[in-house]
Amino acid sequence: MTEVTNKNALRNLLAEELKENDELLKGGDGDSSSGSDDAPSEDNLSMDEIAKIVPVIDKSGKDQLKKSKKKKEQQSKEEKKLQSKKTLRKQGSSNSLP
Repeated sequence: MTEVTNKNALRNLLAEELKENDELLKGGDGDSSSGSDDAPSEDNLSMDEIAKIVPVIDKSGKDQLKKSKKKKEQQSKEEKKLQSKKTLRKQGSSNSLP
């Protein structure tokens, strides 16, 4: 078998196991004590990263992925708004006369 065939076979086996054993999907629920928000450990993958590796089969997994993406988009919008406000403040203060 070629390397690509091996990867596809492994991916198929993992996907099938996840389909048949929903406890595996539930096993990752909850907080992990390793790592932190600022420096997460390598074994704490986000839903986005997991979806890149393993296809999301479970409906609740798809829902979590959508929520995660929406949350990131909202955070990004809020960060842009804050950055715009900071820029406007700087421009306003630099236009003031001493």
